[in-house]
Amino acid sequence: MKTTSKLRPCFVSLITALLSCAAFNLHAQAFSGSENYSVVTTPLGQGNNAIVTANTQAVANNACVPTATANGLSYLYQQNPGAFSANPNSYATVNTLIGNMGTTASGTTTIGQMNGMQIYLNAVAPSVAISGQVAPAEVNNLPGYWGAGSINAGINMQQVNPSAQFLANALNANSAVEMGILWGTLSGGVFTYTGGHEVTLTALNMNNGSGTMNILDPWGTTSGGNAGSSAVPQSLSVSTVSITGIAGTFLDITYQTIISGYPGETTPPAGNFDVPSSENTGFATVTTSLTGIIIDDAVQAVPEPATFALAGLGGLSLLLFRRQRK
Repeated sequence: MKTTSKLRPCFVSLITALLSCAAFNLHAQAFSGSENYSVVTTPLGQGNNAIVTANTQAVANNACVPTATANGLSYLYQQNPGAFSANPNSYATVNTLIGNMGTTASGTTTIGQMNGMQIYLNAVAPSVAISGQVAPAEVNNLPGYWGAGSINAGINMQQVNPSAQFLANALNANSAVEMGILWGTLSGGVFTYTGGHEVTLTALNMNNGSGTMNILDPWGTTSGGNAGSSAVPQSLSVSTVSITGIAGTFLDITYQTIISGYPGETTPPAGNFDVPSSENTGFATVTTSLTGIIIDDAVQAVPEPATFALAGLGGLSLLLFRRQRK
């Protein structure tokens, strides 16, 4: 929880200006941010043989969460190499995250995702902070998605519907951003879900409730019904929708270009964020748009050095003040 304190006059004008900008952005409902993922040497794909060999094909086909996370962390490493003891851009990272997150052939729960990510970062990048948003509907209405247990201490997970402002702010801060997509159909304000997926967000541009997103999709280009060996970029259209069945306003996305052979299922899974092969109804080329809502998101960030500098100056001022009172 944040606490309030009196501010020195020299900061007031800056804060007033920032609040004015924030108010303008909210009024205009314009949110945008982007990151250049060309700095990531190898976009990791969940169907790569290095994952399959260490686990099984079924696990690899459902390893979108650890793979999307590794891709996000690979970008964060390029921005802050000194914060990491090892480059996460490897399939060894994905396999480690699979173990840490408890990923199985049924997928990965969100609790497993967040807690497993923390275990990994504690070992290689302990200064990286984890935050995110999870829709209350996921926690309360989607058995198996949230998972058993609770989020570890130190993870700032808000139980709110993912928002464009939160995602844009994370992109503009050069943080790693992953999104959980709940596939389904929307009719008469009621959403019927059919499965889920996890992707890495690379760009967002929304104005008055609609726009586009760019993602790095760990599923890649499918081969014989299995996930591909390398992630591929995708462009999505996005809008805001109100859903009555799981009350609230959500970001609704549509794949503008569907990869040939991208899986489509009709039976809701028992709680995962990928497509279990046992429930798949076929891997024929998808010719219609694939739609879904953003049900949760995860952000990994390295605190700005200025934050520590200001904290240090504050401590120094306090120390001098105490010494003067002696």
